Amino acid sequence: MEQFPIGMELFSAADEDQWTIITQTIDTSDYYVLIIGRRYGSMIPEGNVDTGISYTEKEFNYAVSRNIPVLAFILSDGAKKSNFTNETADKIAKLDAFKEKIKTSRYVKFFKNPDELSFLLSQSIHKVLQRKNRPGWIRTTEFNIEESHARIYSLPNEFTRLKP
Repeated sequence: MEQFPIGMELFSAADEDQWTIITQTIDTSDYYVLIIGRRYGSMIPEGNVDTGISYTEKEFNYAVSRNIPVLAFILSDGAKKSNFTNETADKIAKLDAFKEKIKTSRYVKFFKNPDELSFLLSQSIHKVLQRKNRPGWIRTTEFNIEESHARIYSLPNEFTRLKP
């Protein structure tokens, strides 16, 4: 769909802390896609801002605070269960509360399997591009490089002229 997905699995080793990389990534994104399954996720450790919530919930909160459109998908309660869960009662309660927060602030789609998620995701991206078209990447064919260079070279003169 001519989009560039960015997920934590694509992050490389870096000298910045995790949250700095995450916020920079969200800031450069046109849309934030949130996929919620059966796990609440890694929680922010004691002694940090936002202690007690998951990194995923913190990301969601940040995207909303930056007015980045959120496309939210939640695994349906009727989806096939797997044995891959080790969530505590506390984390399950936090996950349920997080789902409620997501559902009360936007329209979400529920999915039962990866194929259904794929369909719903492509449908939602197609529709959001029509309703809330964001700037995306600027292609080199969409601007005049000579004009850009001329403007950049004129800035020192303009600065000198405006300097008190």
